[in-house]
Amino acid sequence: MSQTLFSIFFHVLYIFSVKLLQDETRFALLDILEDRYGNSSVIITSQLTIKTWYNSIDEPTLADAIMDRLTASAHRL
Repeated sequence: MSQTLFSIFFHVLYIFSVKLLQDETRFALLDILEDRYGNSSVIITSQLTIKTWYNSIDEPTLADAIMDRLTASAHRL
């Protein structure tokens, strides 16, 4: 097997709050997603349905950017 199979990194995020995301959290989430986009996997678990994520981000421009990175090449389990 290839060495690269053993060096895959998964970044795991747990969005656990039913509250609106704070500014720091929105920017941190976008930074993480931009860092990982196209390079490694991100696993998201949430108590919220995907349909409510946009409203939970509570800032339209950042919500568009975050949701684009989360859904563009997503595999839903």
